Amino acid sequence: MTPSSDRTVLASIGYRLAEADVVAAQRAHLNRLFSVPYRWHSVLPLFYALGQMMVPFRVRELLRDKRVLQQEWQVELSEAGLRAFTAGRDVHVPWSDYIDYWEDDRVILLYRQKAQYQVIPVAAANPDFLKVLHRKLAASPRD
Repeated sequence: MTPSSDRTVLASIGYRLAEADVVAAQRAHLNRLFSVPYRWHSVLPLFYALGQMMVPFRVRELLRDKRVLQQEWQVELSEAGLRAFTAGRDVHVPWSDYIDYWEDDRVILLYRQKAQYQVIPVAAANPDFLKVLHRKLAASPRD
């Protein structure tokens, strides 16, 4: 079976998430959550500070419990979507399934739900990969 033209790989990378990447992802997720305007402005700094302090402990627990986070991942970008695969998993996500994304200098978080995201370490991504990823995310409709 030959792949259709929309499944042709435009860019790809491989990486293994380090503890520092997962900490950066959790902190970026908190930053995204607290960037949304809320009514309780007086208590938000306290929740934000507590969340940031708990991140390293939560990350160690995640890495211990979720072996899939410890595996080597390959990510391919095509016109149809993003394919992420490792030895035991192969997931293809159409661009239209992503509802949002968040990026900082360490990680890119691709959201399929408000609290469910895929992590791509910026350090693992080459310029061509980032260019294609940004182009495809910009072209995808968001809620």
